[in-house]
Amino acid sequence: MNTWEYQGDCDLLSYGGSFARHVGGRRFHVVRFDNMDEACGSDNEGYPTYNGTLGEVDLDNAEVEAAISCCGDEDETYADIRLAFMVASYGGAAPLVDESSNNGNKLVAKLKRMSRELEGDAEHHEELMNRPVNAIGSTAREYARGDFQSAIDRSLRSGNEAAGIMAIMSRPRQAVQLGRLEQNGTITGAVSVDMSLTGSDDPIAFSYGFSQGMRGEAIHEDDDLAAEYVRGHAEGLKVFNGGEVPSFAKVG
Repeated sequence: MNTWEYQGDCDLLSYGGSFARHVGGRRFHVVRFDNMDEACGSDNEGYPTYNGTLGEVDLDNAEVEAAISCCGDEDETYADIRLAFMVASYGGAAPLVDESSNNGNKLVAKLKRMSRELEGDAEHHEELMNRPVNAIGSTAREYARGDFQSAIDRSLRSGNEAAGIMAIMSRPRQAVQLGRLEQNGTITGAVSVDMSLTGSDDPIAFSYGFSQGMRGEAIHEDDDLAAEYVRGHAEGLKVFNGGEVPSFAKVG
């Protein structure tokens, strides 16, 4: 239970690798270690040489089949620790710690030590699992199980524009709340747009432009903007200035 298993190149410091260990039930901690100079070349100039992450994989709540399809052989049977490596490689680990350093050995040792400390500190572990880890507010736990909808729904209620764009992308033919309508300085309600009714061949760009226009936000048309974005912005401005709400939008 306390033993780390390694997967990767024989020269860890030069080419990176991953460590995993069992922490209880079907839960595993996975340390991923990368040499960023080797991975990114000159783009890493001026930045630390090494990056390391500590993540948690819960096989009972992970997208195991998708991970096998991506990283393994669907006709094979794998031990749980092998599945943990696959899920982490697939991107299904709950992100707990992300650190960089110019000393690779110390970085790996630190991440392993943090794993053991978290195993004995349930309160801190819960804090890390419940903290937001991306722009739409997904918690580490939600991120690991591929649940972005919960964060989108929470963020839409708070007016998070990034969540609005994610909602458009994930539910392109449904009515998606984009923000709050403001007409002549008065907020009149939340606005949703049905992508299937916009008549646009680029409904995401159109709706994003519309959402900015209906809030009275200016754009610079000499910028390199998508034509449908500009058209949507113009439609939104009409509403902001007191015009009729178009048929593809709903206020309520």
